[in-house]
Amino acid sequence: MSEKVIGILGGQGPEATLDLFRRIIQNTPADTDQDHFHIIIDCNPKVPNPNNAVTKGAPDPTEMLCANARNLEKAGADFIVIPCNTVHIFLEAIRASIHIPVMSIVDSTVAALLALDPPVKRIGLLASPAVVKTRLYARELEARGLDVITPDPAGQQDIHDIIFAVKAGDKSQAVRGKLFGVCGQLIDQGADALILGCTELPLLASPSDFPVPAIDTLEVLSQTAIHTARAAVG
Repeated sequence: MSEKVIGILGGQGPEATLDLFRRIIQNTPADTDQDHFHIIIDCNPKVPNPNNAVTKGAPDPTEMLCANARNLEKAGADFIVIPCNTVHIFLEAIRASIHIPVMSIVDSTVAALLALDPPVKRIGLLASPAVVKTRLYARELEARGLDVITPDPAGQQDIHDIIFAVKAGDKSQAVRGKLFGVCGQLIDQGADALILGCTELPLLASPSDFPVPAIDTLEVLSQTAIHTARAAVG
């Protein structure tokens, strides 16, 4: 069976891009190099900050994101995955700029939540301010009858600070402790599952570190990439 070529539209941030690449490799059963997928990566951290574009009116990243997607298409990618939740705010514009599919980290995450047994009802969302502001996850979850809980303003500021601490290379116990503190507040408010809705957060903690089910959005995206790449090229 023919395999599809995976395109990774990365750079937001570079370490999350590397982490997705690593997860695809680790999650692919392989005995030889040839058993792995052909993966093309465009890691461009020069794209204007997507979070600031949404929350502060900073420069719009859409044009560069679309250009990078076109680069992947021209290079031979059959489909694209994006290891950044915030960039998915611009997903429809990216899709409209190319002729190959772009998988959605939101769709993959929602599917993983709906597959949990026992079922969950109230979801604590840990994500960038832009993802919260645009209701990127809330729309999809509420449409399926799930409640979404987000941190209070102080907790949301903590999440913002945590994300950018990780981007700066700080994965200290102090940063981890701040993350667990916000998670604890959401669980105290009734969250029976969590979404690690920024791909920097799994660089600090794994789902097993939490007392309720936690969806690692980068992990579910890696599984989507593998499943899609295995589908026969039509």
